[in-house]
Amino acid sequence: SLLEPLPENTTVIFQLSTDLRDTRNNPLGSPISLAVSTGSVIDKGEISLKVRPLRPGISTENVSVLLYRDSLSLSDPARYVGFPDTSGTVNFRYLSAGTYSAIVLEDINRNRKWDPQREYAQPYNVADFTLTDDEPLDLGTIWYARRDTLAARLEAVGQLSSQRLRLRFSRDIVYAPQITINIINDSTDSVSEAALLYTEKNDSNIAFFHIDEPMEDESTYRIDLNGLTDMNGNLVRTLSSSFEGSSESDTTFVRFKRHHTEQGIRTDEPIILVYNGVLDGTGIADSLQIYKNRSIDRSTVDVSTWYNLLQIQPITRWSESDSYEIKTWNPETQRMVDITTRFIGETDLGDLSITIADSSKIGSLMVLELFDNQRKKVRSLNFTNEITVQNIVAGNYHLVVFEDVNEDGNWFSGSISPFRSPAAVFVNPRLPVRSRMTSELEISFEPD
Repeated sequence: SLLEPLPENTTVIFQLSTDLRDTRNNPLGSPISLAVSTGSVIDKGEISLKVRPLRPGISTENVSVLLYRDSLSLSDPARYVGFPDTSGTVNFRYLSAGTYSAIVLEDINRNRKWDPQREYAQPYNVADFTLTDDEPLDLGTIWYARRDTLAARLEAVGQLSSQRLRLRFSRDIVYAPQITINIINDSTDSVSEAALLYTEKNDSNIAFFHIDEPMEDESTYRIDLNGLTDMNGNLVRTLSSSFEGSSESDTTFVRFKRHHTEQGIRTDEPIILVYNGVLDGTGIADSLQIYKNRSIDRSTVDVSTWYNLLQIQPITRWSESDSYEIKTWNPETQRMVDITTRFIGETDLGDLSITIADSSKIGSLMVLELFDNQRKKVRSLNFTNEITVQNIVAGNYHLVVFEDVNEDGNWFSGSISPFRSPAAVFVNPRLPVRSRMTSELEISFEPD
């Protein structure tokens, strides 16, 4: 039932958001609006816009768009609220003609008001805009810039042996070769290095570590995560409490886990193979077989190990004109594993040439950011007017170019009170770079 009577001669919109779920806990696929009128007509004005992530890894899942009539009154609830569908589109229907303002935010408590102390918000590109009865109004795209800053945290420590730990985190963490953390003895304050061996392939919040110095039953230890980050670049928070040591000997049976560089490497980079345990004393490095043009040849590579990593580094470069076959031993299956790698050479690289075509931005400081399909930032460059980025691996990229109005390397997303419009920005979430070609792009910062 309604808490108060509906106003007279007014179009009233009842909106069901995607928070609504059925009896099987399935959410609505998209918001549903139902309009009724307490007068003789239903207003027919329409406003649409898109909310899309500025950079890879930014989520718009919990974003709301607040639409205000006549003036932006932050002390009062917005008259209208909209939610992006799966394409990022937000539609407002059954509106009367007039002047409107819009902001986008994470409305944590769903009260249709912005709480500056708790909620991130961005303004639309202009302070207000006018809707007429003649035709729908398309506002274009709001590029949402709030990065997920809720850091992952260490939730549990499992002692598999005196030198092996299984750590569980609240969300996925970044794996990269040769990451280490510190294990600190509470009694002596002595520090032992622990190497990140691997994360589970389909569950990257579970990670295994090998400790240099064995722990002891009688001692307690704490963990310094030493700059470990989650997938959004946030430093992972450690436990405030200590854990007891273990004197159990490490009985891990070493086995092959995965080929870390399978997706491709430059011709001067190493092939990296990941095992589940430390390779010292296993003879796996000595058993490695390398065939160059079908003949065994280890003279052109340097083979080394780092804890559980087997690294094959070319002494000069991998030759694109030669064929390589690499076989490594898997003790678990008692068989050799065939290793294939794509070598990225000159024929796999392309260039990107960008020119600022907007005459009002000539001479302005610009920042270019280029992200690969793994959400990794592969280029970040400053320029004015034009730039050519060379030697990019062919593929599709997420490109962001923005005016650095504050000269701090960050995109200014605008201010709501007092109003300041967001800085000029251009985004192409699927920019192709072709091998042996220069892709040319002229950028204008006109609204969509």
